[in-house]
Amino acid sequence: MYRPLPLQTTLFPCNGKYGDTELAALQHSWAQVIQQKMLPFLAGVENDFARFFSASMGRPIKYISLLIVLHLFKEMNDWTDEELVDAAYFDKRFEYAFDLPFHDIIVCQKTLHNFRRLLLEHELAGSLFERAASHIIQTLNLDTTKQRLDSSHIVSNMAKLSRLGLFVRVVENFLRKLKHVAPQRYADLPARFRERYGKRRGYFADTRSGKAQLRLGECAHDMWELLDRFRGDAAITSLKVMALLQRVFTEHCAIEKSAETQAVTVQLRDEATAPTSSATATEPAPFASHTVVVQDAENIPSGALQNPSDEDAAYGYIRTRLRSGAGRNLLAKQCGANHHCRAGASFQSK
Repeated sequence: MYRPLPLQTTLFPCNGKYGDTELAALQHSWAQVIQQKMLPFLAGVENDFARFFSASMGRPIKYISLLIVLHLFKEMNDWTDEELVDAAYFDKRFEYAFDLPFHDIIVCQKTLHNFRRLLLEHELAGSLFERAASHIIQTLNLDTTKQRLDSSHIVSNMAKLSRLGLFVRVVENFLRKLKHVAPQRYADLPARFRERYGKRRGYFADTRSGKAQLRLGECAHDMWELLDRFRGDAAITSLKVMALLQRVFTEHCAIEKSAETQAVTVQLRDEATAPTSSATATEPAPFASHTVVVQDAENIPSGALQNPSDEDAAYGYIRTRLRSGAGRNLLAKQCGANHHCRAGASFQSK
């Protein structure tokens, strides 16, 4: 059931939960900014989500404003969902900012996941960003009629995935299609595939940067096992999701017989000794020990796949040209190194 955020505060805010010193600290924190500046704006944004919920039936949802703010902090602090849940649970500033009972502030990981899914499926993130930008411009009385020419950027209108995010996305897409076209083959996969990629979209890629490299190797292992397992099945190898899985693996990984840095030893089918008759096709095939090596990011070609949603998008730099002679034809590595552009495309501001 949909419920809007109540903007009418209580007669005695916080109900005496905080002492004078603690209250003074809260009033000088970001919680006060959220309470006074953000909530009036977010209360209007919430109306865009009302159509997705019943007006009178079902359990009341978590306030949309709260979920938006929580996700802002998740991105700002590079938190996982578990760390975000802990922050909402233990940080008094969230409770003070929204002036809500404690049970309305705490959230679970499933709620966060469902909210992100809602944003993506209905393309609400873009409109939310545009409305927020317009609100900031109006509130701060900013003049946007003039812009520095050396600050012009071109950014693709698609999600920017990390390497781990890309690996996980192509595996998830493949497994989702496999489950649809060959349910029994999907059920025969090791349980880890369903644990990592089948329960929650993007779950395996939601990790701190310190653990990302380890998961990158594990995901590369999983990619190769899927490619090796289904390489002889014409019905599955003809799928587009299989082709994208093969492309990402070819662009980012390599097979070697000796262990190296970032290597994950895997057991691969030895096709020379694998059974060929239909009568023994379901028997376990002999295995040979190989190593999946994740290549250094610097060695990945610019035309490598950036997002399965747009196969033609490639990685590129943005060149800028300044009016001053000293700044001409500079390579804007700082602003261009993390942007995705169409293959062969470049931009120059004159």
